Amino acid sequence: MNDAANVTWNCSGDFKIVAGGKFSVVAPGGSEFDTPMLSSTGDMQDNTGTNSETMKGMRETFDNHDHDVVEVQGGSSTIRSNKPNQQM
Repeated sequence: MNDAANVTWNCSGDFKIVAGGKFSVVAPGGSEFDTPMLSSTGDMQDNTGTNSETMKGMRETFDNHDHDVVEVQGGSSTIRSNKPNQQM
């Protein structure tokens, strides 16, 4: 299909696209998935022009991050930590 506009596919069952190589979608107006679950067998990455981290990488950084807490005092004082040592 070449130069199509306003195309709708209504499928009563599953719909699958199998590509032998990379599959690219160019959608200057955006894209929308109206679905209860969007899944992927691989990792996800957003803002690829400015973000080098994948969602898996961000989860790993978050799960393993820590904070320095300085000048800790006992008793009824409230301790607020600094920003995490690992930035995302």
